[in-house]
Amino acid sequence: MSEEGGAPKRSVGNRTLTQKYDMHAVRAIQAIEEKLLTSLGAVYGCDADELPVEIDSLEIFHASEPERRGILEGILKGAPGDVSEAVSNFLDGLKDLDSKGVNPVLK
Repeated sequence: MSEEGGAPKRSVGNRTLTQKYDMHAVRAIQAIEEKLLTSLGAVYGCDADELPVEIDSLEIFHASEPERRGILEGILKGAPGDVSEAVSNFLDGLKDLDSKGVNPVLK
């Protein structure tokens, strides 16, 4: 972990986190994201790493619950097949984390 401009930086996957995060919470969100990406890979007919869409699960997690579905539907509007089950499972996972009071940003 390095510091630049006073903000701690940590690389997670292909992202660089620039504030203090509860890594247990981040990993829980990433696990839900991995399930979504695997399901989307089946719909798009490719590996999760080759998807033509990019999903920022932390951004979606920080959105209000009603906004989350709209964000995902906007990203996936050109999907070649039905993604409703994958989206619902992802949103249910985030809702479960919400109910447990999970917050990846340390205060």
